[in-house]
Amino acid sequence: KIDILGFGLSSLREDYGPEFAGWSRSAEVRIILLDPEFPSREHSYADQRDRDEQSGVGKIRRDVEAFIEQIKAAEGLDRNRFKIRLLRTLPSINMFRIDDQIFWGPYFALQQSRNTPTFLIERGFLHERLREHFETLWSSDQFSSEVSATSIDSA
Repeated sequence: KIDILGFGLSSLREDYGPEFAGWSRSAEVRIILLDPEFPSREHSYADQRDRDEQSGVGKIRRDVEAFIEQIKAAEGLDRNRFKIRLLRTLPSINMFRIDDQIFWGPYFALQQSRNTPTFLIERGFLHERLREHFETLWSSDQFSSEVSATSIDSA
């Protein structure tokens, strides 16, 4: 299993995008990206995070749209095993789980998340809390939403 929680995940898309089809054939992949339209397009959490990181308003929005577009166009991707949801709450951590290992890190003001500390957690109390956190975000329509056909078509 592969579970990923992040903002726009541009580095993941750029570095590993060509491997997504292979991932989908060997594992269930679930990715949560920050919804660039929530709570509204004019006042989105994505735009606020861009301001917090000083990376230019609209960057996360463009990254999420590019990620969705790449998945839409991907050949050989098993869409039953590679799924994306959009986060509709304030993110507090980034997370990358591969089976029994979780890499996670905090978000800091004035720093892009890729430049903040990352911790490796194996089975145990914190592993279970992080896994439960992801499951809650993934399974709740309050905290995340499916990528709709209109979102994909407009990307």
